[in-house]
Formats: sequence, structure tokens, C-alpha cells
Amino acid sequence: MARCECVPRRGLIPSRHRDKPITLQDRDIVAPVGGGVDATEAFTSPTVVFAQIKTIKGVMIFSGTQVGRSPSTHEMNIRFTTGITSGKTWVEFNGDNYKIIDVTNVNEDNDSLILTTILRGDAGIPVNAQSWQLEL
Repeated sequence: MARCECVPRRGLIPSRHRDKPITLQDRDIVAPVGGGVDATEAFTSPTVVFAQIKTIKGVMIFSGTQVGRSPSTHEMNIRFTTGITSGKTWVEFNGDNYKIIDVTNVNEDNDSLILTTILRGDAGIPVNAQSWQLEL
């Protein structure tokens, strides 16, 4: 009798491997107040989920800010959820901001998402929240 081989599908990982808490938050632009000319950013709707995080490429950090032009630095595998977009949703993990540049619904079965991200740097430094610094 022929032996049946099981081939794991890409992205399907046990929940126990999603052990890093990350915060997903939406970035909104707030209009200038009091006659100012500069719009500001506000991060809203924080949601904590658990992820498996894989480093794709190293980073160059100077004074707490990523200065390299890497196309992506990390992949984060999370359980499927709706409403995550590459332009609006950002990730905060271990005090750093990550800009989501791609969202993949693994196997189109609504089980797992892979978030391809760029490490922006320390969330406490204002320049790391500005979208124009590392636009692709």
C-alpha cells in the first residue's frame, strides 16, 4: 500500500508559535490646529494580537531611527483578522514602530495573515512616526 505524505501548507502554524504580543494600530492624519500649517499623526484603535516574528533582513540604526532603505525587515504571522491595510495599519512591538508594506492572506483560506513590515525605529522618537521618511 502506498504511503501518504502530508505536505504542510505555507503559513499554517500552531497557535503556540505565535507567542509575541504586538499592537496593531490605525494611523490617522489630524488637521493643523490654531492656524498651524503642519498636520500631525494620531495612532488609534490599538489591538493586541499574538504573532510569530521572522527577521528577513538586518537594519541600520542611527540615533534610534532606521536609516537603511531595505524593502522589508520582518514578517509577522498572525491569526486572520479583517481591517488590516498596508497604508493605514502600523505595528508596535518592543517599543518600535513597524510600517506594514504588504498583507498576505495565506492560501486565501482566512486562517493566517503574513504582514511584511519595515522597522522604522523607536516609537518614542517623532521622526519614526512620519510616513514620508521611508516611502517606497
